[in-house]
Amino acid sequence: MIERKTRLSTAVLMPDHTAMLMEIALGIAISQYFPGTFLTATAERGKEFACYAILESTHNLFIFC
Repeated sequence: MIERKTRLSTAVLMPDHTAMLMEIALGIAISQYFPGTFLTATAERGKEFACYAILESTHNLFIFC
C-alpha cells in the first residue's frame, strides 16, 4: 500500500493472491495505524480484490475499482 500524499509505503507478504489473503493482509496493514487513517483505497482488477465489498464494510473504506 502507498499513501498518495506522503508516499508512505506499507507492505505485507502474501504467499498467494487470493481474496481471502488480501482481506487478512489489509487488516494487518490497517491495524498498524490510528483508526480513521485509511478512508479510501484504489484497487486494480486482480482476483485478490474480488472481496472489495467485504473490505469496504469491514474496514470502513471506500474502494475505487
